Amino acid sequence: MNKMRLGLAAVLLAAFTSLLGCTRVVNRAAERRVRDQLATLLGPATKWLAHIDNPAERTVAGRIEQLTITGSGVRLRDTITCEVLEIVMRDMRIERDHVTEVGVTTFRARITEADLNRYLQEAPAEEAEPTRIKSVTVSNGKLVAKATRRILGREFPYTVSVNPRLASVEQLVFEPNTMTILGLPVPLPAVALRWLAAKLSDGFDFSKLPFPVRVTHFTAEDGAVELRGFADVLVALSGKRLSDYLKPSDSAEAFSSAVD
Repeated sequence: MNKMRLGLAAVLLAAFTSLLGCTRVVNRAAERRVRDQLATLLGPATKWLAHIDNPAERTVAGRIEQLTITGSGVRLRDTITCEVLEIVMRDMRIERDHVTEVGVTTFRARITEADLNRYLQEAPAEEAEPTRIKSVTVSNGKLVAKATRRILGREFPYTVSVNPRLASVEQLVFEPNTMTILGLPVPLPAVALRWLAAKLSDGFDFSKLPFPVRVTHFTAEDGAVELRGFADVLVALSGKRLSDYLKPSDSAEAFSSAVD
């Protein structure tokens, strides 16, 4: 976090204090300076964008009402690529190279079927593993995987459907005992179900992100999984954490208020 703290604060302060003029001229230059650092601070992406919604004089003074960062094709460390990752930071105050105040920081991540299938293809099963996931689709709150199981030298196709569950504020899991299996002539061993569940769950482990998150809710509809919640991006920069001002029980209500 030290690298992120120094990098983003320095970039923002340099942009805020060196520019004068109309609102869009000031904000556009500041946005460009921020955008150029996002790959280093947050990770590689097909495209990063930054948008500052703020009067010019407040931007120059280091008082930011809202900074929105949007990434497309974001490669998150050891997890699935996000089609869209949006981070919205509100009520920033920067003084003497330091972020001294931060409001609420929220995030939205959208992971498509294509992203999920690419992740599975890039991390295939070991040769000795008899289970192979061929493809995954997302609809009606479920993930449906088409897979094969090698039995006595023959590949048997089957289908598994499962409802993901939010196991913690950082991870979506797929539990073996909630899976429905269709198409196999023999029962699927428990070890195979555990392997399949672990494979899917590992891709949705957001504790591996370069910044802490608190997922408050998710959907699995229309070919994509979408997660929303709080992120510790600027809160970490200011030396505070979400737990300093947000009770876990208040997460859903506070998130709804923050995004209205």
